[in-house]
Amino acid sequence: MASDERRRFRREALARIGPDRIIGTADLFIRAIRAGLLTVEEADADRRILESRRCMMKFDSFREALAGFQEEST
Repeated sequence: MASDERRRFRREALARIGPDRIIGTADLFIRAIRAGLLTVEEADADRRILESRRCMMKFDSFREALAGFQEEST
């Protein structure tokens, strides 16, 4: 199940399954890139569409996000 709800749904999900099993939109894209399901360019094009619909991410490209993700994982 996926949802972009940040209030009630998120509180309920945290209570039922815990924070380690919840991922955000950017994390989902990063996993798809790592699995070879999307290229960085495709993900960046999707990110631009999402941002035009008020889903803001804290980076300019998934290339940056992947570098940060790898650093956090080590």
